[in-house]
Amino acid sequence: MTTFRGSWQLVLDSYGRMSIPVKISRALKTDMLVLFLALDPFPHVRIYTEEVFEEFVEKLVRTNEPDTSSPAHDELEMYLYSLGSDVRIDSRSRIVIPRECRESARLEREVVVKGARDHLAVYSEEVYEEYCAKAPSLSLSGGE
Repeated sequence: MTTFRGSWQLVLDSYGRMSIPVKISRALKTDMLVLFLALDPFPHVRIYTEEVFEEFVEKLVRTNEPDTSSPAHDELEMYLYSLGSDVRIDSRSRIVIPRECRESARLEREVVVKGARDHLAVYSEEVYEEYCAKAPSLSLSGGE
């Protein structure tokens, strides 16, 4: 599994294309990625490899609806897959974020990309500022 670390301020062009940071594109073993529209209080787009996206969906469904014969299980799985989009990295290490995803996540020209272990999180600058203002302060000192 590729581990995503780092932080970048990037620009979307008028077609919704975003460059994948060189460090990330070199580490990927695939040119196919899955975009997932996260609609939590701070809407953003998550970028997963296909393998990790499948694990993400399976874990969420298993945790929230463990009964595979339940209609709710199928509905949750369908809902999660409906928020995903397959994208291919082009020869210039760019992906296209579909217009519907950009609009729902409030992505405009300037975006903030954060490494989040198993995925990348893409926020509009405005949403990321809201997130930072409301996020609990973190202590990285190890309790000292």
